[in-house]
Amino acid sequence: SWLKNDAGDDVSKWYGITTGGGRVTGIDWSHSGLSGFLTPDLGKLSALTLLRLDGNDLRGSIPEAIGSLSKLQYLWLSDNNFWGAVPLTFSNLCDHMYL
Repeated sequence: SWLKNDAGDDVSKWYGITTGGGRVTGIDWSHSGLSGFLTPDLGKLSALTLLRLDGNDLRGSIPEAIGSLSKLQYLWLSDNNFWGAVPLTFSNLCDHMYL
């Protein structure tokens, strides 16, 4: 189950989600059996510092919106089936993150 102990709408109790100050600060869904495409809506998670999606079956291009996550420090996207170039917006992140 994606919920920890019947979490309901309380995002802080969802599997792999870390929150702080009422905002999502981390997503760790590595090796979670995910498949499909990443949504550009990830760029709306402006407090995100960690995004770990490695070891799944995600595909398509990596959304440019991830490059707008100015607080992002840790990003794992390996062992998926992405194609295309790394978005140029990722250059915004290089000074302060671990890829």
